[in-house]
Amino acid sequence: MAALHEELEQRHNDDDKEPAQTRVLAWLSSLHCHSCHSLSDETDRNDVHDNIVHNLQLPVRRDLPKALWRRLSEDKAVTGCATCSLLISIAMRFLPHSQAAKLQAVDYAIYEDKSHDRPLELIVHYEQDGRKRKKELTCFRPPTPAFPWPIIGPYDNIDRNTGSVETLRLAKSWIFNCISSHVKCEDNFTSQLPKRVVQISGTSQSPRTKLYETRGASGRYACLSHCWGMIQPFRTLSGNIDAMRQQVCWSDLCQTFQDAIMVCLALEIEFIWIDSLCIIQDSEEDWREQAAAMASIYANGFLTIAATKSKDGRGGLFTATSSRLNTFTIPNPTPTGPAQYQIHAWPRITHFSHTPQDWWSDDFPLLSRGWVYQERQLSQRMLHFGPSEILWECGEQVTCECRAIEKSFNLPGYIAGGKHKWRMTPLRTAEPWQLQQRWYDIVAEFTGLQLSRPPDRLPALAGLAGDMQRHRRSRYLAGLWEDTIIFDLAWAGHGERANPWYAPTWSWASLQGGRMSHVMIAYKGTTHQKEAQLVCIDIKPDVPDATGLLQYGVITLRGLIAGFPLLHEPTSGRDTDRFYIEDTDGTGITIDHDYNYKKTNQGYAIPNRETIYFFRLATTFWNDSESDEARVERHYIILRSVSNMEQSYYERIGYLGPGAKVVQRFETEMFDRVAEMAVIKLR
Repeated sequence: MAALHEELEQRHNDDDKEPAQTRVLAWLSSLHCHSCHSLSDETDRNDVHDNIVHNLQLPVRRDLPKALWRRLSEDKAVTGCATCSLLISIAMRFLPHSQAAKLQAVDYAIYEDKSHDRPLELIVHYEQDGRKRKKELTCFRPPTPAFPWPIIGPYDNIDRNTGSVETLRLAKSWIFNCISSHVKCEDNFTSQLPKRVVQISGTSQSPRTKLYETRGASGRYACLSHCWGMIQPFRTLSGNIDAMRQQVCWSDLCQTFQDAIMVCLALEIEFIWIDSLCIIQDSEEDWREQAAAMASIYANGFLTIAATKSKDGRGGLFTATSSRLNTFTIPNPTPTGPAQYQIHAWPRITHFSHTPQDWWSDDFPLLSRGWVYQERQLSQRMLHFGPSEILWECGEQVTCECRAIEKSFNLPGYIAGGKHKWRMTPLRTAEPWQLQQRWYDIVAEFTGLQLSRPPDRLPALAGLAGDMQRHRRSRYLAGLWEDTIIFDLAWAGHGERANPWYAPTWSWASLQGGRMSHVMIAYKGTTHQKEAQLVCIDIKPDVPDATGLLQYGVITLRGLIAGFPLLHEPTSGRDTDRFYIEDTDGTGITIDHDYNYKKTNQGYAIPNRETIYFFRLATTFWNDSESDEARVERHYIILRSVSNMEQSYYERIGYLGPGAKVVQRFETEMFDRVAEMAVIKLR
C-alpha cells in the first residue's frame, strides 16, 4: 500500500479546475489492475469470463440487462490494489461463519450499455464441505457526485421494514403519480362497490372492521390478493355472516388480513375486498355468482394489495430486512474527495418478470397461483409486498424500492408482456390476430401455474375471458373461441384426464396439470389455412355466465379423418410408454399424447392395437424469402371413438404437429391414401 499512498500524494496537487469525476476516472485508468481491471467498464472480451447473463441458469438474474462477467480469482488478487482488496473483503463478509468455507473467486458484471446508475452485481464462489457453492450479492453506494468506482451505481434508499411509515409514504407517491399523470390508467377513484366488502374504521392503534352489504353503493375500495395455503384463513359462512355484519373480530383475522387492513388505513382507503370474507364460502350459489363477477371486482378496485411473499395467511405483508445489509467504509484511494467512502452490500434482491417462472413458488409464492394470474392482469394498480421490498405495477409504470426493475435492460419486454401486454395495448384497438395471439399467450402462462382444485381451470380465467369477449365479440367455448376454433383446437400439452368431468376433451382445460401451448402462432411470413369446418356447437354453461364451468360441450366438425392402430412400447426409465403408429418403413410415428393412455382415470384408458383417428385441422404455409417454394405443415388432432346407446362421439387424446420428416411421410403415404371426408361430433 505504500506505493499507492505515494501515488495519491503525488497527484493531490493536480489541476483543481478539472472536474472531480474526470480526475477520478483518469486516476483509475492510470492505475489499471490486470487482475480486477479496477472495475473498469471498458470491456475487452479477451479478459472477460465467457458467460453471458441470459445463458446462465440462474433464475434470479432474469431481470438483469445483458452483461459480460469478469472473474477475480482469490489467488490472483493483487496485494496493494484497493479494488482487489474491496472485492475480496466484500466476498469474505458474506461467507458462512465456518472455517470450512474457502473463497475461490468473485465474478462481477460489466453491462453492455455501460450505464453507471446500476448497482454492482457480484457472484461469490466458495467451497464448503467439499462442495462448490455461490452467493449473489448487490453492491451500491450513496448518491455522491464523484466516486472511485463509477461502475458501482447508487441505490435509492430502501427502508429496512416494508411496513414502515417511510415505505408506505413511497407507496403513496406511486399512487399519486399514477392517478395524476398516467393517461393509460383509468380514473377509478370511486366505483360501484362489490356485493360485500370489509368496512374499515378506527385507527392503526385501534382498528375496527365489519362486513358491509353494499346494495349497489359506490366508494373507493382495495382488493387483497393472497395465498390461502395449507392453513385456511378465517371465512364467512352461512352461520356467522350475521355476526360479521356487526363486527369482524380482529383476533380472528390472520396476519395477512390484519396487515392489509393497516395498509388501507395508512392509504385512507375505507373498504377492502377479501375473497374468504366477502364470499359465503359454504354457499355454492354465492361462490359461483362472485366468481363470475371477479373481472369487475378487480378491474374496478382502486388498488390491489398483494401478499406476494407469503405462502399462507400467517406470512403477512411486512418484512424486516435490516440484518441483510452490510456497510463497508473504504479509505479514499483517489487524490480528491472525502477521506473515506461507504459501500453497501447485501444478498441480491430477486425481481419477478412478466412471464411465470418455476422459481416463483420460492420467492414469490403468490404469483405461482392460478387464481392470482387474472387478478394481476385485471387490477388497475398493484402494490406487491415482496420478501425484501415493495414493488409497483400499473398500466404505465413498473418499479420497486431499489428501482432495479426500472433500470433493467429488459423493462420494455416486461411492459410488453404479462400484465402490461394486457393493459398497454388496449384490446379495443387490437387487430383480430393480436387478440388471438394474446389469448394463446394467456393460456400458456396460466396453465403453468398451480391450482388447488383442478375444476377451477375455467373459473380462474373467467374474468379475463369476459374482458376479452367484450372486444372479440365471439362466443367463448371452454377456453377456446368460436371465430378461431379450428386454430384454437391445435394445442399441445400433457397432463391427466380430469375425473369427474368438468371440461370437454377438445379443451385444454380438460387436462389436470401441465403447461398447454397453442401451435398456430402468428409468425411473420406464415399463413394459416383451415382444413376443417365448424358445423355446429352444443354447449351448456353451468351458470348463466358462459365464461366458467360447463355442464356439457359438444362441437360438430367436418373434415378429413383416417384411422390407424395405436401401439404401446415400454420405455426404460420413464413412467409412460411410447405411443405410436406404424408407418411405411417400420420406424413408427410417435404421437404427442394428451395423457398416459395406460395410467389414467377409468374410462379413458386406450388398449394396445385399438384404432385411433387423425383429423386434419389446418395447414401452415411458411413463406421463406430465401426459397421459391413455401414450406407446408399440417396439423392434426388425434381422437378415439366412443359410443353410447343413442349416438357415436369422438374424444380428443392427442396432437400431431408439423416438423418431422416422418410426419410428411405419414401424410403422403398413409393419411392421404385412406382419409375420408366425414362429419364428427367431438365431446
